[in-house]
Amino acid sequence: MGQMTFSPLYKYIIDTCSLFEQNADRKYNRAVHKTLWSNIEQLIKSKQIVVCSDISNEVKKNEELGKTI
Repeated sequence: MGQMTFSPLYKYIIDTCSLFEQNADRKYNRAVHKTLWSNIEQLIKSKQIVVCSDISNEVKKNEELGKTI
């Protein structure tokens, strides 16, 4: 029997601490690293970066990040 292969639906999983770094009061915020956060946002929109449901619920409570996830 041949080996089965499949393409995953996503490439990356991101954690809350990484997402919260884009908040305005953080060292590596969106204003400092515009291209980085723009690229991350595009990967999220294309569902190449995903989060687990617990993280999604936590992030949605944050005004700045809630609209991203």
